[in-house]
Amino acid sequence: ETPTRSPMKALFGLLLLVVGASALKTAPAPALRLRGGMDKTPPEAYQAFLATGVRQATMPTTQTVLQALLAGGFVALGAALAMTVGANVPGIKSSNPGLQKILLGAFGLPWALLMVLLTGGQLFTGNTATITTALLEGQVTLEQMLKNLVLSYFGNFAGGLTVVYLLGAAGLTTPGAAAVAVAKTSLPFMQALIRGFLCNWMVCIAIWQAYCATTVAGKYISVFFTISSFVALGFEHSVANMAMIPLGMLNGADISVAKFLTSNLIPVTIGNMLAGSIVVGTAYYYIHGSGKKSSA
Repeated sequence: ETPTRSPMKALFGLLLLVVGASALKTAPAPALRLRGGMDKTPPEAYQAFLATGVRQATMPTTQTVLQALLAGGFVALGAALAMTVGANVPGIKSSNPGLQKILLGAFGLPWALLMVLLTGGQLFTGNTATITTALLEGQVTLEQMLKNLVLSYFGNFAGGLTVVYLLGAAGLTTPGAAAVAVAKTSLPFMQALIRGFLCNWMVCIAIWQAYCATTVAGKYISVFFTISSFVALGFEHSVANMAMIPLGMLNGADISVAKFLTSNLIPVTIGNMLAGSIVVGTAYYYIHGSGKKSSA
């Protein structure tokens, strides 16, 4: 190395050091912290959660139906991806079941929820929590809440079934879905209900965490780990099952419509509703909302 290049390297290194020190000095340090930084604190996230509930419940009927249809379609696309990847690796499942569960959770439903959140979609499971807070805060009526839950539920169902039909019409098969559908419809009623309860607790917290973040990357990280975890744990999500089980039926699972509804969708829906409305919507109303004043 020539002597003339060493001073140049030293000068370049010094320049980088100065620039780096300047950046550290001028960077807004609070942005690195939860409180006072770019991300929302829990009370601020509650206000965003509440505002979402008000918006969802007061959205005009036509927009609500369209947003519910699209949200159901997004979840169905995510479910199809999960069935195509994570549910379709028998070799990994037999040799490393933990890894197979990670794959099942990681590919599909996390980005489906992100699409719903970033488009302002009407997702029944999330609405059970957000609109409950709006109801308790007196910003929406019980009639508005019930109307939204009915429209979002059946809109999600119709959107999901439409995507399942389109996948079938396109000749795209998801072989792993058949075994998943059989397993889901073989659960005892109370087990399905409890798995639905645990699932929507995590889903609504994932939505809460997404409201804490102010960037798309932050929202995705908030959603990814929580949603992939509930899938890996074997919990039950009613809107996802509106697509997963019909996908299984389409791919050869011997399941009747009655069994689909009574052995899975009904108990899972009950569990989803209880979790969203009680352990998230009502609980945080008393922790961060107006309810903490009345309970003081």
